[in-house]
Amino acid sequence: MSKYRIYELAKEFGTTSKVIIDILARNNIVAKNHMSNVGDDAKTVLDRTFARKT
Repeated sequence: MSKYRIYELAKEFGTTSKVIIDILARNNIVAKNHMSNVGDDAKTVLDRTFARKT
């Protein structure tokens, strides 16, 4: 299981850490700040979310 920092995911998806944290919160994944670690499940949620937006 890989670990990702919120700020790294924000950079990858071209958005802010706040947006990433909000998306994860709507999907019941806890991330408190930009330095929080999240797993593959969070990355999958973000991949799906940003795939729909483009």
